[in-house]
Amino acid sequence: MEIPVFVINLKRSVERREHTTRQLNELGISFQIEEAFDGAELSDKNISDNPDFGIFKCGWNSRYLRKEEIGCTLSHIKIYQKMINENIEMACILEDDNDYLKNFKDLLNPGILNIVDWDLIYFGHHSGYLTKEAQSRKKTQLIPYNFFISEPIEVPHGSYAYIINQKAARKLVSCIYPIKVPFDLYLGNGQTKEIRTFLISPPCVSPNPLFLSTITTDRLILYLNPFWKAIWGQLRKVYVWIPSLRRFTIWIYVNRNFIIRYLRKTGLVKNRYAKM
Repeated sequence: MEIPVFVINLKRSVERREHTTRQLNELGISFQIEEAFDGAELSDKNISDNPDFGIFKCGWNSRYLRKEEIGCTLSHIKIYQKMINENIEMACILEDDNDYLKNFKDLLNPGILNIVDWDLIYFGHHSGYLTKEAQSRKKTQLIPYNFFISEPIEVPHGSYAYIINQKAARKLVSCIYPIKVPFDLYLGNGQTKEIRTFLISPPCVSPNPLFLSTITTDRLILYLNPFWKAIWGQLRKVYVWIPSLRRFTIWIYVNRNFIIRYLRKTGLVKNRYAKM
């Protein structure tokens, strides 16, 4: 069975489209271009007044999502809805700024992947730290390739390359609104919706570093309580006075989940990131 491949691409992103088309053609992969929802067309009022868009709770800096973050979510949901409407059993969804290893086509094979009972498999992923892949356990080799399929023990970040079945697509569509988290966090927390999630390790797809993210260009529409805004302003001054404190907090952020990840990997703590 050939898995349908959909590439999400903004109509105006010609260079990205050509980049992806060239690579997938060289690999002999059939695909369809799906026009992305252009979040840049949304106005601030569209976001703040629309009940479909909620507040992203991210500590003191709670905010509305960036326009491009909303566009990203709507673009993926558009393909899920297509799967449901056209009864597509499973699909591979790719964003348009990826690089692919030469074995990628070989892994688009249900016969190889069905050694586990999956709903969602990441071909590309990273942890909260961009240069590291999401950690996992129970690795099973996809013979004869030097890749493994495994259970995540933390939230996999990135929605740029994955395969999903219709059952999982239905679950994600059913509770997407109001949209209040970036899509990769919504997808990565699929365990809350009983979605059986797996990773290909090492990742066989990665974002091309020459393409700047289209999500970081739009200014933030902040939704910040005045009290916490004042507190945050004072803390920023402390970082200026004591630069080493800033480096220490970054170190804490990068390593904050080390112990619990280790316990999940050893099985001493229940792993809740891959529903089995």
